[in-house]
Amino acid sequence: MVDYNTIYINGDSYSQLSEDHKVYSDFLSELYPDTSVINRAIYGSNNARIFRTSTEDLLSATGKTFAVIGFSFTQREEIWYAGDYPASHIYEKNTSDFPVNSELADKIRFDTSVWHFYEQETNSGYDDPDIKNMITNKHRSSTKNMTDFIFNLVHFSGFLKSQNIDYLLFRAAKEDDMQDLNWDFIKSTSAWKYTQQDPGILDLNFNIPDFAADYNYNRSKTGHMYEDGHRAFAEYLKQYV
Repeated sequence: MVDYNTIYINGDSYSQLSEDHKVYSDFLSELYPDTSVINRAIYGSNNARIFRTSTEDLLSATGKTFAVIGFSFTQREEIWYAGDYPASHIYEKNTSDFPVNSELADKIRFDTSVWHFYEQETNSGYDDPDIKNMITNKHRSSTKNMTDFIFNLVHFSGFLKSQNIDYLLFRAAKEDDMQDLNWDFIKSTSAWKYTQQDPGILDLNFNIPDFAADYNYNRSKTGHMYEDGHRAFAEYLKQYV
């Protein structure tokens, strides 16, 4: 086993810290008491945010670092929200993403598109033309989203190697429409073949809801694990860290 100075974690709600129970980063802290465990996962994250913030953080990493990154739904897109609707989660997430300069939170408007789509559809007082323009975009493609993700995954793993950072990259979220993708095309790409050969990238069929279900751990309706599942997942990670 390599002695790591830092274990760095990023992702979405499947990896984020919880006030209700311990999560796998807490258990990693217990398993590796001499190692600093940093958890930057935030609920509702999209993969662009995960790639961006992980790159930003790890560029300044010191000492030997191991990165555990659990990626989100590929259909979640990152936007720069230009509207005026007072969405509190924008402030909360930007404050977390930029803790040193949290006064910038009201100026940095990165967010996940689906949050605003939901508000547009369910809140009769939400009438935002900026979001309406995005909703009418008819060129979204689940195959393109997955393809983009796979190519970004290859680029990101190359970045980690260039920084001498060991890693485990996996898809935390379970996509609903995996069977509808054009897998003939996706699997013909060199990028896909690379992901199958890199021991630091889990098989793209892996996801947290199925992990919990396979081992009969308690989980929410959305497949989020409770403490027993997170403890087991930390133990599962020991074979890689």
